[in-house]
Amino acid sequence: MIKNIRVDLTEHEYDILKQIINEFEYKENSKVYISMKEKIEKPKIIPWSIKKSTAAQKATEKRTKTAKIKIMNAVHLLKFQNKKITYYSIAKTGKVNYQTVKKYISDDFLEKYNK
Repeated sequence: MIKNIRVDLTEHEYDILKQIINEFEYKENSKVYISMKEKIEKPKIIPWSIKKSTAAQKATEKRTKTAKIKIMNAVHLLKFQNKKITYYSIAKTGKVNYQTVKKYISDDFLEKYNK
């Protein structure tokens, strides 16, 4: 399955990418090279919007709050069940990504709750 991926670049980063693609020794008759060359010559410029930025920030805050609630609920449930509290057990019980748990729970917190 082919996906389209959007990359936000500064003008300077865009210029560097353009140079790299122009210097890239790819078969110049390949469809991929031709497609990349056309897209780099006519980029789609997406205007920055305060509405979009604010909406994205609010969505991030909501996801963060939800993740923290799930994590704390999992910690309390594990404590209630007298189970060892680890990053993995919190992630599994709270149905949250392991890295998310690591992000919001410190080693000191785990030590304190496992006493």
